[in-house]
Amino acid sequence: MTVSPDSLSRYLAEAHDMVFVCDPSRRITYVNQSASSEIGIEAERLIGRDLLLGVEEYSRSLVEDLFNQTLNRIEWHGEILLVRSGGDVFPAYVSASPIQDDNDEVECVLVIAHDITQRKKLEEEIRKRAELASSIIRTAPIGIFSLDKDRTFKAVNRAFTSLLNIRSPVSLIDQSFDRVSGEMNPELVEAIESGFDNKEALITNKPLRGEGPEDLTVSLTVIPQMNPDGKVEGVVAIIEDRTELMRVEEQMLQADKLASTGFLAAGIAHEIRNPIAGIYTVIDVLAKRVRREGGNEEPYQRILTNIDRIEDIIRRTLEFANPTQIQPRNSDINALLVQVLDFFKFHPIYQRVTVEWDIAEDLPEIFVDPKQIQQIFHNLAMNAAQAMKDTGGTLQISTHMTSLSKTGGDKWIEIRIRDTGPGIQEDSLKKIFDPFYTTKPPGEGTGLGLSVSFSIAKNHGGELSARNHPDGGAEFTLRIPVSKM
Repeated sequence: MTVSPDSLSRYLAEAHDMVFVCDPSRRITYVNQSASSEIGIEAERLIGRDLLLGVEEYSRSLVEDLFNQTLNRIEWHGEILLVRSGGDVFPAYVSASPIQDDNDEVECVLVIAHDITQRKKLEEEIRKRAELASSIIRTAPIGIFSLDKDRTFKAVNRAFTSLLNIRSPVSLIDQSFDRVSGEMNPELVEAIESGFDNKEALITNKPLRGEGPEDLTVSLTVIPQMNPDGKVEGVVAIIEDRTELMRVEEQMLQADKLASTGFLAAGIAHEIRNPIAGIYTVIDVLAKRVRREGGNEEPYQRILTNIDRIEDIIRRTLEFANPTQIQPRNSDINALLVQVLDFFKFHPIYQRVTVEWDIAEDLPEIFVDPKQIQQIFHNLAMNAAQAMKDTGGTLQISTHMTSLSKTGGDKWIEIRIRDTGPGIQEDSLKKIFDPFYTTKPPGEGTGLGLSVSFSIAKNHGGELSARNHPDGGAEFTLRIPVSKM
């Protein structure tokens, strides 16, 4: 269909875009109403004026060069700053096309400009929002990354790379997910891969790597990213380190359990103590009578010995339920440890045990009750020796400073006591701090040593935990805050 000159002229006149026609010397020969309104000068007054009149001052040399290009039959398009008669500058998208005569000579240049002020504002708003989102992701304390449909990293924050001990997030950008998937728990990798099948996933409290008892515990959220056609174009994954939270939750659960058991045990202990005292008195009288009459008092002494043992259990139970008041003073943790181990040096059970020390010499003094802290060391050292009594072994003791958060914060002294015995059965690991729970044969333990030790640690603002070491044996870790109570 052929467009008539009248129709074309009417279209240009009524167009919403600014339309200028210039001769080869840049003189305006035609201008439509939109251009006149935008520039703020009547159309009649624009005719014959230089096209640069409507161009912002610092953009004029550029427009002059571009205009000369059109005289060489080269079209150009781009963003230019224009200026209104009142001095207001605004951005416009400009297209310039040469119009040639029958002899292929450029007889004029058609310039069409569109005010893109609103578009620029939207672009700036989008840029600011994207920058804000990027900043939030970059500094978020939880791991965040996104993969495109080719399973390539497009965004990664530092929290995620810290979880995997990767130095810089930038090193993963445009890298395949395969670079890290081999180090991650297969269950987490499977959930992330399911995102490409348009499946959301939420997994809680799983090991990040699935290797070793010291592995991080994390939660994972997987969100598929869709394009306008409803097809998956990528995946966003959020990984939260819940290791510290799980540790605190377990400590609180253990503390509640100990408190409940303590109240119950104290009541029972008080009820037992009175009749036991009466029985002891009667048996003691009978033993003395048999001794005077020359009879065999050994059965009575055995009964008295067992009553003494019952009394010891009652005493320990009452100490557990109503621990003595802490009497703290500045103490040297290393010195307290050495004193306890020096005491055990001559104990028969330690004759086949070798002690290895890894002591941090620069530890600060710490504000604790030295007798109670030594009671923890005594209980742990005795348990370790008993675990190795049949085969002998090594008792490894280390002390050092630590921080329980990746960002530093409060400092703690950490004491690790590890034996090379058979370790702790997995089903016992969560029970060993329970009152009266013991894995020792009948008559060799009350099941209160570790419970009392746990309570002492808690009363000092610290914590006591246990695990089976990857290289064998049991390892107990005592952490005490350096700050004063």
